[in-house]
Amino acid sequence: MGLTIIISKPHLRTWFTSLDQICGTVVFTNKRPVNVANIVVYVEGHLRTSTKSHNVHQEIPFSAYEHALFCRRSIVFQSNDNPTGKSCTLFAPGTHIYQFNLGMPLFTCCCTSQSMNNRHIQSTLPPSFELVSESLKISVSYRIRAVVDRPGLLRCNLTSTRAVEFRPLPPPDLGSLQRPRYLKVTKDLGDQILEQKEDNATGERNPPPYDTAILFEVSIPESRIIRVGDRLDLGITVFVPHKLRKALATIWLESLAIRLRSTTMITVECATRAHIGYLDLCKTQGLLPLEFSNACERFEVPSELWRNHVYPLILPSFASCGIQRQYALEIAAGFFSPTTNKVYTVRTSVDVAVKNADFCAETPPEYTVEEGR
Repeated sequence: MGLTIIISKPHLRTWFTSLDQICGTVVFTNKRPVNVANIVVYVEGHLRTSTKSHNVHQEIPFSAYEHALFCRRSIVFQSNDNPTGKSCTLFAPGTHIYQFNLGMPLFTCCCTSQSMNNRHIQSTLPPSFELVSESLKISVSYRIRAVVDRPGLLRCNLTSTRAVEFRPLPPPDLGSLQRPRYLKVTKDLGDQILEQKEDNATGERNPPPYDTAILFEVSIPESRIIRVGDRLDLGITVFVPHKLRKALATIWLESLAIRLRSTTMITVECATRAHIGYLDLCKTQGLLPLEFSNACERFEVPSELWRNHVYPLILPSFASCGIQRQYALEIAAGFFSPTTNKVYTVRTSVDVAVKNADFCAETPPEYTVEEGR
């Protein structure tokens, strides 16, 4: 006997969304007469996690946990003798073909009690993905499962499964129809630029008689939404007080690094585990002089350093039952002055949301792998 599942893929895509109907065919082949009660096709979503125990003396170092996100079924064949009973139909040798059509839900259906349903009603389905680290393993998978029910205590049911890839629909972006506005995030270098001078008479260290703070400002779209495949849209400005520029004589931008920080959090019962990964978007090394005019204290870092870089294909931001994925855009800059002969680094970050690529586009490459650091 054999059971095969054939799935019809959507046009120009290999994955499914909540708006798609998963259509396909179940092919049941038998070489001898077989009694069959029914043939059922399921579409299922599962969240599997494995966390490493902090107890080094524990025999099993990892504790596994499996959570069913949803399950939908369609009966493609049922015995006509008595649909409500345990009757069966004798299948003659040959090939038997049945069509199925199942839809993906918009939300998880993992809870049965009414109180839990109210709490999970807005929990959307997470995308298909797998994450493996030293202390945490996460897998979100979706599949089509077909079962041939064979009545009898000594008869085993025939089962076949096929994995399907799911990607959630991006939320509507109402701000994209309007003129983009920018949000500014600032970071202060403080008093680390110049060394405090020591008074020979008292032996105390006194700060310079002027402000030594360098202000590092990053501007990003106010929506804080970044899209896969888009170029890096941000502006970087450096503010240096006039007296500090006069004391340092020359200030150089020694390095610039832009990266995405991803945080994947999983909740198992009452415990929460997190995995942090980094994805480098742009790295620049070299001396770039900060040229100021006499009346201006600000310097616009040239966008040519990062504007040709794009956001790669990564998992979108999501929050679902027991698991969520968040992102932050991190910018680090190093400043150098020959006066102090030191490099001073300033870092700032802002939370962002990552959206999927356009579903009408051609099939993009696989998701970018992010390594934890």
